[in-house]
Amino acid sequence: MAFRLLLPKARNFTPGSLNPRALAGTVRGHLADPLLVRLYAIGALFMTVFGAVYTVIGYRLTAAPFNLPQGLIGSIFLVYLVGTVSSPRPASWWPGWAAGAPCTWRSPRRRRACCSRSRAPCPRSWRAWS
Repeated sequence: MAFRLLLPKARNFTPGSLNPRALAGTVRGHLADPLLVRLYAIGALFMTVFGAVYTVIGYRLTAAPFNLPQGLIGSIFLVYLVGTVSSPRPASWWPGWAAGAPCTWRSPRRRRACCSRSRAPCPRSWRAWS
């Protein structure tokens, strides 16, 4: 309930059809793009490795040569929770990060275009970017 209340209002969202045929067509379209298929494969591989490491690490640390107690091994899994809480923090360090990539173009025309799209304050002096 708190999540629903704290969630910001949707912007630039157009609801799509929940028709199964329309959804299947969208999925087929995504799977027809070779770049997206490669990205999906990389994501699946990373999630598989992540799950495997977190599954096996507890067993490996209780056995020799480590022989760690289960309480200490359980605290290792708290690191995952710390990462979950701290991962959105860098977006708040720079106000325009969530709006898109930072404006690092060297050409003045591209910098102006980037600054006009970004919500981040563009620096007055571009010497730091050159």
